Amino acid sequence: MHIDRKICYDVSEDKILEPFSKVQLVLARGIMAGWKRPVFFNFDTTMTKHPLYEIIKKIEEKGLTTVETIVSDLAGSRTLWKELEITSKNNLFMLPLNCRKIWVFVDPPHYLKLFRNHFLDTGLVLKDGTVLTKNIFEKVFKKIEENTNCASS
Repeated sequence: MHIDRKICYDVSEDKILEPFSKVQLVLARGIMAGWKRPVFFNFDTTMTKHPLYEIIKKIEEKGLTTVETIVSDLAGSRTLWKELEITSKNNLFMLPLNCRKIWVFVDPPHYLKLFRNHFLDTGLVLKDGTVLTKNIFEKVFKKIEENTNCASS
């Protein structure tokens, strides 16, 4: 997550913190329970599989939950997904600690935002070769506006 790049003073530690530009935050949450808890954060760092394995190990050792899935955005996860060999055809990895499957999901709101941006920037090509661009929305909005104007006249 991008953060405001300013120098900060940490009162509890009595020290000045560097002007970081990103923060890596990991939340643990119960799928069927209404709780979530921050379990890790670090500045200007990229998540890789070894810290992820340690985070999962500590979550389970503390008895918070058994980790079954992870959810991440697509922007900052390239390194992690590459290391875990996550692809469009493979969305799980084996946890080396106990050879258990962990499922990987994309954060849905982030995925929709990236899909929207891609559509607006480059359009979409359907299986039959039809190309959809943002012009289709402009035409639809124009029709809606024409129909609205006709109805109010």
